[in-house]
Amino acid sequence: SEFVRLVYYLELVTEGMSWDKFNAAVALSWPSKVFVMHWMRQLGQFINKSQVAARGLLAEQHITWHQPCLLSLPLLYDRIFQYYHRRQCSQCQSVPRETSICLLCGALVCLKEACCKQLSICEAVQHSIDCGAGTAMYLVVTSSYVIVIRGKRACLWGSV
Repeated sequence: SEFVRLVYYLELVTEGMSWDKFNAAVALSWPSKVFVMHWMRQLGQFINKSQVAARGLLAEQHITWHQPCLLSLPLLYDRIFQYYHRRQCSQCQSVPRETSICLLCGALVCLKEACCKQLSICEAVQHSIDCGAGTAMYLVVTSSYVIVIRGKRACLWGSV
C-alpha cells in the first residue's frame, strides 16, 4: 500500500521489519523511553548549534504540553492562494517559483531554489530540521501538492 511504502521510504520502521509482515501498529509505536531519550539528544544538539533559537523555542512553550498538530487551513483554497501567491521569502526577498508553506508553523520557504541554500542544504531541508526535528510537510501553494521532507529525502504526498 501507499502508506507502507511511505513508512519505509521515510525510514520510520524498526530494524528488520519485512514488507510481507508489515504491521502499522508495531512500526509506528516506538518504545517511549528510547523515543524521549532521542528527543533529548536532538534538543541537546539543537541547543549546541543555536542557543538563541533554542532559548526562544523553549520560552515559547507553555507549562502545559499540547500535542503537535498541523496548521488549520481555511475551507476555501482560494484564500490560501491569494494570501501566499506572490509573497516574498523573508530570507532572500524574492518571490519563489513554487511558493511553499510549512504545515507545522506556517513559514514560507523557497522549495527547490538555490537562493536560500546554506552549506549545500536547501532551505526546505534546513527548515524541516529546525522546525520538525528533521521531518516537515509543505503545501506548495501554486500546485496544491503536499510534500513531506525528511532529511534530504522528499515524497510527494498528494494534493489538497
